[in-house]
Amino acid sequence: MITTERERRRVLHARAFTWSGIFAAGVLLLAAMWWFPGEAAGMRRGYSFGGDLLSSMGKTRAGSWDNTVSCLIFNGTLILGGTVMAMFWKARATF
Repeated sequence: MITTERERRRVLHARAFTWSGIFAAGVLLLAAMWWFPGEAAGMRRGYSFGGDLLSSMGKTRAGSWDNTVSCLIFNGTLILGGTVMAMFWKARATF
């Protein structure tokens, strides 16, 4: 039970941060998919849900193509997701 205005603000900030982090992780994951060159030999084809593993975006090379941008975005998204999950579990009683 929230008893003071300060506690209420803290709960609202925790919820807003968590939902913002979830939204940002989704957007960043889509951006990593956009920049992913694909793993087909000699062809750039982008990310395919049926043909590529999600972890392929974390590699610096995809086939013969440079995958640095997608790799940085994807790995940053994983770090952001882990941070948001840790903060959520710490403050889960307020949800």
